[in-house]
Amino acid sequence: MTVCTWITKFTTTKHSSNRRSTRRRPLKQMNEIQDIIVREAYKDYQPYIKVRKVVERLVAAVPAKHLCGIKTVLLTNSGNLNHDQRRGKTWSRRKNVQIRECFGLYHRKTAQSEAWIEIFVDNILAAWPRPLHYIHFLCDLFFATTLYHEIGHHIHTTQRPEHKESEDVADEWQNKLSRPYFRRRYWYLIWIVKAIRKTGKMLRKRKANHTSEGIRQSATGRRNPQCEL
Repeated sequence: MTVCTWITKFTTTKHSSNRRSTRRRPLKQMNEIQDIIVREAYKDYQPYIKVRKVVERLVAAVPAKHLCGIKTVLLTNSGNLNHDQRRGKTWSRRKNVQIRECFGLYHRKTAQSEAWIEIFVDNILAAWPRPLHYIHFLCDLFFATTLYHEIGHHIHTTQRPEHKESEDVADEWQNKLSRPYFRRRYWYLIWIVKAIRKTGKMLRKRKANHTSEGIRQSATGRRNPQCEL
């Protein structure tokens, strides 16, 4: 998926009424009543970008009703897992996936603790070239994809149960939560993408016209060799 496709995906919406309503609401007021704690716990690792600030901003953009029951978002690294956790596996899309390779995990509520989300910062950053991490839009996108996916698991489990593949439902919620955030924060990018696409379309059309004209001239010359005399 190209960067332009990402921008178009998260800055466009199918319902114009939803677009108007979300633009009227300031980003900082989207989640006034939530009290989720975003904390960091790394072992022999320190991210070189301000991940906590990024995640706090993403959490603040989610309507509070979808976060009800989540107590903590833990930012950590795979090296912080103990021996059993590093060897452990989780079930995803009908197959076992090693926990140490995951980008994030959703932990359901138990008798001892509230629901919480675990984000493996090192795995997310390692999946993309380092220069891209300093581009704000892409950095937000990398973490929003994982965070909103895990929040989607929480919504599916506690609020909107569906008899579908849980990963597919989480992906749907990830898209629903991402669009309003990117549409508000990076509203100007959609116009840049439109301009790039329009320019590219014009250049391709001009190239096609030149190519077809050259073919016609070549064909005419072959059929009428006397015109060259």
